[in-house]
Amino acid sequence: MRRRRLQMDDESSNNMASQYAPPDESPHWQSLTHCEGDVLLHGSQELCDCFQKSLLTSNEEDGRMVNGRSVALLSCICGYLEALATHKLPAQRYQIFPLPYSALERLVDTEFIPWIENAVVDDMQQQQDDSRPFLLRQHQRRVQAIANLLWSKAKSKPNVRDELHANSLYVILRGNIDAKSLDCFGSALISIAACQILQQKQQQKQTIVCSYLTLSEDHAYESHVVKTVGESTSTEQQQQQRQQQQHCQQQQHIPICLEQTCEVAIPGNTLNAKAKRGKSVAQLFDEQAKKREGGDALLLTPANSWLYLAHHPVVCQTTGMTLVA
Repeated sequence: MRRRRLQMDDESSNNMASQYAPPDESPHWQSLTHCEGDVLLHGSQELCDCFQKSLLTSNEEDGRMVNGRSVALLSCICGYLEALATHKLPAQRYQIFPLPYSALERLVDTEFIPWIENAVVDDMQQQQDDSRPFLLRQHQRRVQAIANLLWSKAKSKPNVRDELHANSLYVILRGNIDAKSLDCFGSALISIAACQILQQKQQQKQTIVCSYLTLSEDHAYESHVVKTVGESTSTEQQQQQRQQQQHCQQQQHIPICLEQTCEVAIPGNTLNAKAKRGKSVAQLFDEQAKKREGGDALLLTPANSWLYLAHHPVVCQTTGMTLVA
């Protein structure tokens, strides 16, 4: 499989790619809105240039802000490419170039973002209280609403943990074409992108909550920090931000507070699944462990569990890190 993908990606080797129909014959291409003058990408180099340009122009204020739209767009592109090239039936695979960049961009801007903005209604947009407890409480409610919204649109399947090629925004928007559902990692990735898209509407505020994709072993979840922006940032806060950036550059993991996390990768649309989303890693872990242990004191906690890397997970603090994950 790996060798076949390399051959298909090599523009000098057309012997395998030519056996597939052009992309405009696929139901995926036909499901998109195309307009005269749309930008098409005609090869892997143009695709790489597109990714590089998007990353360079992402608005990552002092390295601590993930650009939600960029994550959503590039995730959508990756998902579209996977849909064309990895179908289990060879007869339903297609050439990946030309790639309809403008049409996929339109899919994000006119379908995904309005859907999120209209469906997730919370009081963080107009809040007057910038206190830390209020912000964290409202942020957890927002994350829960976003995660529940994503899972409500995903195709219901008995076990999405075994779903292949199902971790992109494209699966959310067009997964019905190939009967694809969303997997747990995909729900975490798109939840973070949606959080940041909504957060960017609050950039005029002095205090905001930033979401990050957080990875530990085979688990993905959301973590967040309260961030002060603007001229009022204190010297002490600026120094702390610089120190955190230096730690990242040195590839040293920064311990995170497991209370400032949200579980989102919980499949299903039952009331139980919906209630679990948005809870912190520590809270949900304790609830589930105490049920197994009959309410006794826990020997295993999120702080020492291998699943959460003892407070030292990989926190994707930039757009680039988020996409690489």
